[in-house]
Amino acid sequence: MADPFSVAGSAVGVVSLAIVACQGLTAFIGDVKDAREKTSQASDQMDALTEQLERLQSIICKLDQSEHESRASAGIIACAAAIQRIRGKIGPGWEKSISTKLNFREQMEETKKRLLFPFKKEDLRHWTAVVESAQQNLQTALIALSL
Repeated sequence: MADPFSVAGSAVGVVSLAIVACQGLTAFIGDVKDAREKTSQASDQMDALTEQLERLQSIICKLDQSEHESRASAGIIACAAAIQRIRGKIGPGWEKSISTKLNFREQMEETKKRLLFPFKKEDLRHWTAVVESAQQNLQTALIALSL
């Protein structure tokens, strides 16, 4: 006959494993559900940064070309290149609106992207932080140029 404490310990272990598995599955499903919104936020941040870069570039073009303006222009070009790399990392196709009618193939592609999103979430967080850092540097450059 089995020891009652062993049976109870095994039952508690199985229940604990089930709870951990359910928590992981819930987190995964939540990430899949929010994939479009999270990538859309990152894309919006990149659009805002691109707009700021264009404004800064137009201001620099109006100024006399000195060493500071040429450095700022090189920085703008580097930021624009970084934005393109980030857009490539996020991947195309997230720009489509939810209300857009998708055919079966497009629905399958979107489902695949959403299912893979939880595995790319940390990359997205990293690149979002890179964009935020570039925005802060850009704001500092704008303040310096306005002085």
